[in-house]
Amino acid sequence: MTQNQHVNKIPIISLCNIIKYFGDGFYENISFDEISLEIHSNEFIVITGSSEHERVKLLNIISGIDNNYIGHAYLMGNYLSSLNRLKCSILRNKFIGLIYKYPFLLSTLTIYENVSYPLLLNGMNKRNARNHILKIMEYIGINQFADKLPKELPPLLLYKAAIARALITNPKLIIAYEPIVYFDANHSEQLIELLINIQQELGITVIISTHNDAITSKANRVLALENGKLKNVKFTN
Repeated sequence: MTQNQHVNKIPIISLCNIIKYFGDGFYENISFDEISLEIHSNEFIVITGSSEHERVKLLNIISGIDNNYIGHAYLMGNYLSSLNRLKCSILRNKFIGLIYKYPFLLSTLTIYENVSYPLLLNGMNKRNARNHILKIMEYIGINQFADKLPKELPPLLLYKAAIARALITNPKLIIAYEPIVYFDANHSEQLIELLINIQQELGITVIISTHNDAITSKANRVLALENGKLKNVKFTN
């Protein structure tokens, strides 16, 4: 989809003139300098930049986790900047799936229970959701490990479970924080291909924060965050 084709479509995410400072109140520097960004459906976006910390801060604003900034942020047309944390959390759980650097699975729950956990937060009955949960787990390739505890699985499968958990609510957007930083080249390639398939086959927009060229080369859009500015450095249809 070209940039022109996005005209008249409501963006999944819209940031307008975001300014963020860091410091102790007496000595402050600018972290983000009037960042504006629109994210639309069915995009595969990579955010690069020399500072992982800065990339994480930007993703936290995009996802509504951080509302301590100047400017305007929207999620599916909802004005995040005016909402409290609870309302932001409800919108985030509905529209966004988050994948962190670590899987953060609950150790006392099975893989099936971990994957299904966001549905419970959204009030869905576990029994009614069973077919959907198993379908997502099969798509990711972890259905045979449904009854296992996290301690019984290797890191790659734990991370796949985290991806399944992010998908379980049928989000409009998946955000992955440094997803392959702890994996070797072979396992990294498997995870990259899985995220690409999610975007191409399911039509879910994927945003990845990384400095890894293997991911950057596969993105249809690359944004570089440097010195508080966000620049479009690659865009392909």
